[in-house]
Amino acid sequence: FKDFLYWRDSGCPEAGIRDVFGSAIVSTADGALMLARQRAGNLNAGMTYFPGGFIDPRDVTDGAVDIDANVMRELAEETGLGSDELTRTGGLLLTRTGSQVSIGVEFTSSLDAAALGARVAAFIAAEANSELEKAVFVRAHADLLRLDVPDYARIIIHHLLNA
Repeated sequence: FKDFLYWRDSGCPEAGIRDVFGSAIVSTADGALMLARQRAGNLNAGMTYFPGGFIDPRDVTDGAVDIDANVMRELAEETGLGSDELTRTGGLLLTRTGSQVSIGVEFTSSLDAAALGARVAAFIAAEANSELEKAVFVRAHADLLRLDVPDYARIIIHHLLNA
């Protein structure tokens, strides 16, 4: 992880090296997209993006990355949501911006944004060292104006809101 931070903080100098990670793209029953704002003291403090994270050895089976397992693990760790509460939909949304490559896995929730937000807020409040500050819901392009959202997430949001 220290090597990653050095690489990132040095401007990602090695050509061909990418920061590849999974992103959970959750749509609510009332048509909102769920993002999350990272809590102060974490790597991306204050940024709002799709829940997800680093691919690690737990996500590799027989030499292949199981991106669905990575995204579900990260989603559960960060929001408390599991496969029993979400329905896997669509394929994968691959987004590359600069050195970042997001592999987005789409889900739908049977809950509306208010109910899903309350569910995630209760989980975050119960976690002693939560990475997240709160769930944030986006319904329109204008919702992004007030948020610090990385480029890859903006691309996904624009794509889904225009679909």
